[in-house]
Amino acid sequence: MGDVTFLHDVGGLLVGPLEARPDLRILVVNDGGGTIFSGLEHSAVPAERVERVFTTPHGVGIAQLCAAYGAGYSLVSSATELAQALRRAPRGIEVVEALVAR
Repeated sequence: MGDVTFLHDVGGLLVGPLEARPDLRILVVNDGGGTIFSGLEHSAVPAERVERVFTTPHGVGIAQLCAAYGAGYSLVSSATELAQALRRAPRGIEVVEALVAR
């Protein structure tokens, strides 16, 4: 999922103390904001308006959020690292963050 979607739904990482923690891996593609919207018709308005209203840069540390929720975390910076991270079975809840350029 995208980074803005992850931030919107991050509360889903919370698992109550009486609940079983599933084996679940979440891949977060982090481009620093919702650049998926840049291809829509509103991108014709001045860039600073698109940036503020639609791209929504956030500067949030995904690793720190994962730590707060007790979720595993890893950062990948290449296709090879991503393939390696996805090859193994998840153990508990873990997040793989893939940083990509805007």
